[in-house]
Amino acid sequence: MKAANVKSVASFLAPIVAVLLWAKAVGASTESDEFATEFEVHESGEWCDVAWAPQDVSFNYSGSRTRYTCPEAKSRLRTLLQELGAKLNAPQDIRIMCSSGSGARASRFLNFRVWFQVPIVVDKKRASHSREKVEVGHWARVIVKDKDDCELYQQFFSTSENESDRGIITAFEYYNLRNSTVCFPGGSEMQNTRVSVEVPHLLK
Repeated sequence: MKAANVKSVASFLAPIVAVLLWAKAVGASTESDEFATEFEVHESGEWCDVAWAPQDVSFNYSGSRTRYTCPEAKSRLRTLLQELGAKLNAPQDIRIMCSSGSGARASRFLNFRVWFQVPIVVDKKRASHSREKVEVGHWARVIVKDKDDCELYQQFFSTSENESDRGIITAFEYYNLRNSTVCFPGGSEMQNTRVSVEVPHLLK
């Protein structure tokens, strides 16, 4: 009788355990809790005078696969902005507001408002007569490599003709943007982020 009861309980629990294991596997494949992006910054040797320009940008993330909590996504955006040359001398230099319909849970849909300052190139005549603070900078080529955050970076670097689809990169002064990012809706080992762009950096 006891053996029969055990067998009955096991039969009842089997589908529940299977569902839990499946949910865990799906969560592991769609939520991004590790930040493994590689950045390379190469100085071009071309010097320039730069001034800081404040930016106020709205950005909407819509992922088909990768979910983020607001702290995870904000961390990635802050690091990316810093690597591209945005000002980060104090915490208030880069401010990011994030909202989603999922509360504290990871979501495929996030809305951001981002405040930051970027260096813009000014000509020598303007620099000599300008009341704004002008500093010495240089052009740098920034390379971004990643596999897990493909959708986020694809949208960040979008230069779409549709204004609502443009990414945060369009707030920077840049040229030679080469975006060979490949994303797959279902996820794949073949998906890859590789972006190369030249932006002015403050001379350190």
